[in-house]
Amino acid sequence: MSVLGRYLFFAHLLAISLTGCGSGRPDDAAAVVENEWLSLAELSYHDELETTEAVENWVDNQVLLYHASRARGPSYPFRNAAEKFALRLQARAFLDSLVRSRIHVSDSLILDHYRRNPDQFVAPAASAHIVHIGFFKRSDADDARRQLSQVSSSEDTLWRGYNLDEKWVVAGRLHPQLEQPIFSAPLQRVIGPIVSEFGFHLIFVQQRLNAGDQIPFVWVKEKIFRSLMLRLWPTVESAVMDSLREETDFEFITD
Repeated sequence: MSVLGRYLFFAHLLAISLTGCGSGRPDDAAAVVENEWLSLAELSYHDELETTEAVENWVDNQVLLYHASRARGPSYPFRNAAEKFALRLQARAFLDSLVRSRIHVSDSLILDHYRRNPDQFVAPAASAHIVHIGFFKRSDADDARRQLSQVSSSEDTLWRGYNLDEKWVVAGRLHPQLEQPIFSAPLQRVIGPIVSEFGFHLIFVQQRLNAGDQIPFVWVKEKIFRSLMLRLWPTVESAVMDSLREETDFEFITD
């Protein structure tokens, strides 16, 4: 299905979730979940596969709404469209919380992935690990520069109280007025204020790498964590939905 097709598909599913279920069985029933019915007339697909997928997604959504409502009290079924929209989000959040609680990505697993895949963590170009703070006023930047004059590490407690951005940056992808000082200034010193059209900047360069250098584990730990979570998510989500379906009275109508 194309991107536009998927968009229209899920937009239609949302409309179904807002208006489509009722307590009485329709003549062209497609599915029922805890006495809530879906009618085929509410589906406008010509493709049988898309219709089947729409019905299955409706069932999953109703299963989630049913269990989410059980967790918060006996208030199912819901009739108000606005409330149903909010509950659709609640159902998604409910599923996400269950999936997240069942995925365990330990520090040792993250480190093992880093060690087993060294080629994935090589600097593509000259790179730097920096701390950046932006200001709208020159006076605020000057005051911060004086307060941070003794900083010697990105872990220093003197950073507390500042809305800083700590990240890995790559040469050629930076604002021109920031790139030159980032790759030429002394390491582990606050530099600036540097002026740009966006305001005033203080920069602290913790470490630099050349193209081809191994990126330190601490720089990519969070990235690996997110990658492993995304890799495991579909399988765990499917297992969670299967377990919730087993605890729910539902049926696909085939006649």
